[in-house]
Amino acid sequence: MHKRILASNVFKSKPYHLPLIITIVAAFGVAVSPFIVDYATLPKGYELPKVFFYQIICSIIILLGTVLLLLNAYKEQRIHLAKSFYVVLVLSVLLSLSALLSPYQEIAIWGNTFRYQGLLTYLLMIWASYVVFKVLNKNLWHLISVAIILSSILQCVAAINQFNNLMKIDPELIFEGLWINGTFGQANWFAGRILLAIILTAFYFGLKIKTTRNKRILLKMISAILIIFFLTVLGLSQSIWGIISTVVAILLIVLYEILPKKFFAKVIYISIAAGIIAFILYFKLNTEYNLRLDIVNSILIIISQPFTLQQFQIITLGFGFDTLGNVFRDYGLIQGSLVDRAHNVIFDIIIQNGFAVLIIFLALVYKLLRALHSNTKDRVWDFIFIVIFAWIFRSIIHENGIVNLMDFLFLFAAGFALLPKEEIT
Repeated sequence: MHKRILASNVFKSKPYHLPLIITIVAAFGVAVSPFIVDYATLPKGYELPKVFFYQIICSIIILLGTVLLLLNAYKEQRIHLAKSFYVVLVLSVLLSLSALLSPYQEIAIWGNTFRYQGLLTYLLMIWASYVVFKVLNKNLWHLISVAIILSSILQCVAAINQFNNLMKIDPELIFEGLWINGTFGQANWFAGRILLAIILTAFYFGLKIKTTRNKRILLKMISAILIIFFLTVLGLSQSIWGIISTVVAILLIVLYEILPKKFFAKVIYISIAAGIIAFILYFKLNTEYNLRLDIVNSILIIISQPFTLQQFQIITLGFGFDTLGNVFRDYGLIQGSLVDRAHNVIFDIIIQNGFAVLIIFLALVYKLLRALHSNTKDRVWDFIFIVIFAWIFRSIIHENGIVNLMDFLFLFAAGFALLPKEEIT
């Protein structure tokens, strides 16, 4: 509670308004980042400019957050660091050890040449997200959610333009499922952003606002049209798992609207259990070659090697960011395929940063799960949770580009910033 009161006081203290400025910068990054493309250097030109853009955005957010901390320290004549600061600090130390002790240190620190999403990029992303967590409130959160929606509208327009051009050039290319991706460069990354836009638009569709009846109807009509629009373009992307994830998200939204909160929490737990069982059965019973399952199996081979001090380091801290391709090469696994991600968020954490970081991540997710047991519905937080759940569900099969990762970290930060009061410790 102290954090919220402090942020609120600074927000009201002219001329700074730093929480508002920080949130505007974050929302600007969310809205603009998908459109940062260098068409002269494709395919790298899709992702690398977005990485550099977010390095700048995150640096600005961290700088503004530092100024806010110093202003607060000046007012109170002391620097107050919350427990959450030390959680992020410990996480940063573990990530740094993972990179500095990696046999592929240079890649782990800077990232491979296709992504440059190494330690330095992730530290900027994590600390920028922490600053957003410290300043965010329910009013400011709408800047980020609306930024995602508006940006996604433009992405869908770009995707429809791609569809129309392909219809003129070679309609058969459409059915290869590679070309309808907005400016993301990959249909799965595009689908990951549209998935979030659908959920957040559904939030506004059911939002009860104190205004005239005509304005409420107008909000519902606009939201309904946008949801249909997003779903249509998502179908054009042909991202199968993205579509499945959207169906799961829509079912969760419907159940949330009709069920008491505690029953909805039970649905989430059942869904998690069912998802884990389904993944294990798919992994065990699938007889046809599948690259994603081959990646998972190869990671299991690596982490189940005979115990040595080196193996202990690998299990605890992983190999560092962006190093999976080098790891597979040196272990003689999955030869002939260009693989640098596990296509599974859990196994990505394990192989890149080890079980130490995975435990922290799962502990944070568990804290959010606990908040589902609140007796009252908090629509803002509940939909943030649905967004987080859907993102993780989608990331069980799909890898993520820098935009998807930054979307998640900002929304993850929002989940903790806006936790129901009884869950704040």
